[in-house]
Amino acid sequence: PGIADAIVDWIDPDLAPLLPDGAEDDWYQRLAVPYRAANRPLASVRELRLVRGVTPAVYAALAPHVSALPANAMLDVSAAGPLLMRALDQRIDAALADRLVAGAPYADPEAFATQPALRNVGRIIDVVVTSNYFDVRAHARVDAAEVTLTSRLRVLDRDAEVVSRMLGDGDG
Repeated sequence: PGIADAIVDWIDPDLAPLLPDGAEDDWYQRLAVPYRAANRPLASVRELRLVRGVTPAVYAALAPHVSALPANAMLDVSAAGPLLMRALDQRIDAALADRLVAGAPYADPEAFATQPALRNVGRIIDVVVTSNYFDVRAHARVDAAEVTLTSRLRVLDRDAEVVSRMLGDGDG
């Protein structure tokens, strides 16, 4: 919960910290190497490492399960794992999440939302059954030198646009 407050402060546009565990510029400016809160959506998952309370262990636990996509991107329930299924609603426990994952792929969002397993959860909206975002990684090695370039693509119909490029293996 404390880290959630700090993440909200990192991405919200104001300079007022959420109490008790939020952090804005006043907190980050007191660090040995000071910097400012971004006050905008994450550009990269790696940016989480700058947020108050996100230790290397916390980052290692979070990074495989999050992605820095545009605000209008929705969860692809046909590709989501149990942990992400549980994030959809607090009434989804581990056993139900496992059943939801086992039922994938789903034909359409309605097929997911109206399945009997979700009867006691309520209506789940704003999910998709296919993704529009894909990471393409190119890795090159010459002698001892090597480099990886990751491009995030948004695919609509048969057209693809590059959303971002990152030197390294990417991190969502």
